[in-house]
Amino acid sequence: MNLQNKIGKVHFIILVQDLKKCKMFYELLFQKKPVVDENNICEFELNPYSILGLMTKDLTDKIFESDFSYLMPNKIKHGNEIYIECANAEEMHKKALQLGCLEISSFQKRAWGQSAGYSVNHEGHILAFASQK
Repeated sequence: MNLQNKIGKVHFIILVQDLKKCKMFYELLFQKKPVVDENNICEFELNPYSILGLMTKDLTDKIFESDFSYLMPNKIKHGNEIYIECANAEEMHKKALQLGCLEISSFQKRAWGQSAGYSVNHEGHILAFASQK
């Protein structure tokens, strides 16, 4: 079965501690207002096919009706990685640093052929901005 034409918009939801601070960070980074902005969740439309959602743990507890943190491995030292291909990747990487991210790896050519820069934000999520293929 070919799913390529059947997949619609994709939502990438990351769990955050401080929704207000995260919302402000991504508003400044992407220069966009969220398309959904509620007490425990906000969503940014990155393009017509992808949404970045920020959700508090309180909301996940309500949705799943239980605390599932016991399933999370304690060895994880960071959150999720958000890998974004864009035409202005180096500029976006620099902007993330200006907004307080700490650089993990400078913007440079990678073994897989793209140029990318890596940083980590105040919530521990890794942001990667990469040149388009």
